[in-house]
Amino acid sequence: MEQRTIAPAQRAAFDEFVHRHQRRNFFAFGLYSIAFNLGWLFKTESIIIASFVRTLGASNLVQGLFPMVNQLGSTIPQLLMANWVEHLAHKKRLMLGTFFLYFVLWFAMFLVLIFVSFDHKNVILGIFLAINTIFAFNLGCNSVVGSIIFGKVVPYNIRGKLMTFTGVIGGAAAICCTFLIVRPILETGTANPLAPYAILFLLCSLLFLAAWFALLFIKEPPLAGAKRRRNLLAFTHHSLRLVIHDRNFILLFLIGALVSISFGVLQFYTVYAKSQLRIANSMLAWYLVFQVGLTPLGSVFYGLLADRYGNRLAIRIGSAIFALTPAMAMLVGSWPGLTQRAWLYSIVYAMIGFNLPVQQILTNYLLEITPLELHPNYLGVYNALRSITLVFPPAMGLLMDSFSFDKVFLGLAAFLSLGVVLAYLLIEPRHLADKDEYKEEMALG
Repeated sequence: MEQRTIAPAQRAAFDEFVHRHQRRNFFAFGLYSIAFNLGWLFKTESIIIASFVRTLGASNLVQGLFPMVNQLGSTIPQLLMANWVEHLAHKKRLMLGTFFLYFVLWFAMFLVLIFVSFDHKNVILGIFLAINTIFAFNLGCNSVVGSIIFGKVVPYNIRGKLMTFTGVIGGAAAICCTFLIVRPILETGTANPLAPYAILFLLCSLLFLAAWFALLFIKEPPLAGAKRRRNLLAFTHHSLRLVIHDRNFILLFLIGALVSISFGVLQFYTVYAKSQLRIANSMLAWYLVFQVGLTPLGSVFYGLLADRYGNRLAIRIGSAIFALTPAMAMLVGSWPGLTQRAWLYSIVYAMIGFNLPVQQILTNYLLEITPLELHPNYLGVYNALRSITLVFPPAMGLLMDSFSFDKVFLGLAAFLSLGVVLAYLLIEPRHLADKDEYKEEMALG
């Protein structure tokens, strides 16, 4: 099997460069993550986007199309981009170019809501689906490049500290933004129901622009790529040959697929709250407060846990919380009393917010078990294979139109519990004595 290796002299120069610029890259990535997550706050899929699409009169099936598009964008384009960047010694310019499009797209959506009236809500819905689709595909392209650069410039033993740093600072800023900006916007009624979302999308675009400026300060070490660039079919075949006998990768992929399903159904918790529990928009603002407030706590918890005990334990705990979330929604939904039920439902969003950092934990685990020169291959295949979960969100929408929400949530909880079992089959690479022992553990045969 063909594999690329890094020459000792090149590796020594690479390590020296990373060490020399470690502090700069730590804070550059930290500020980028904080600004990016703050921007994402103003377009949160589970609350803001779900409520916006519902305001435009979308059915549950159409609601399910948005996470399906998001997952499609985060899978197939990553394999294409991984093949493209495999041979590049520097990838920063590509990351800057794709990330700048984030700002352009959401600023364009702001302009649409300013100049198109609510009477043409079907037109707005169509434009939003188009913009969201372009954004999702661009996000997938940018994510694989960003993960590769992150794996190059941030050593594995400080990634948890970086997650803690961004979680504490970014979390405090997010809570303030939610209380001082998002909550008043959602609670204040206006003659134009699109006006609150126009403001939110404008703030989203401006914060994405701030994150782009933070990326400019990253120092990326050169690292020679493949000697010749393969076509997509050859790259995919080569990548599959690398991972097919990696038992740990296969387990991680299955867990990642279940996590993708968990993220794909987040908006249905808001649909359930609005349509079945009859919870007002003003309460949704508080749900966002709970979600945003628990995310930094989750970042600190999972970051410190991963640095001290390894990523495996964090994945196990995260998988259990993902499985318990739909069960909690079902339990609270049957609680007597509208007021008590509305506030107890905050627990669901607290669990969602606390578990959002698990996605980064999965990526960190993948980067740790993969040789540096093979990051593009493993990341590309990992994200592309998760496309098998694409049909799940619209299927959930159809099931919720045909059956009760409680039955669907119960089945979802049982299905997601498989992730807990799979997480207990993972190994912890930091506990292995050497690379040969790791390779032996990885072999299927």
